[in-house]
Amino acid sequence: MSVIAQGTDQTGLYRMNALRIGLQAEMNGLRLTRKAPTCYSIIKSEYGLKGNKAKVLHQFMPLLEAEERRVGGTFRVIKGVK
Repeated sequence: MSVIAQGTDQTGLYRMNALRIGLQAEMNGLRLTRKAPTCYSIIKSEYGLKGNKAKVLHQFMPLLEAEERRVGGTFRVIKGVK
């Protein structure tokens, strides 16, 4: 699958989705990087969210969906669709 992001709006949306995916991976015990800050800590600091990983993800999803509506697109992969 290839994704083309054009403009700052779409790259920001792509970054938000990358943070969401990273946070979900961290909830399963994985880390995307060894030395860089975790997606959990980036989301908490940039968006001012509080709580554990599950609560932060729950608070982050409406922000991501609002950004998707504002930009007019999504980068989520739908299962079963190639």
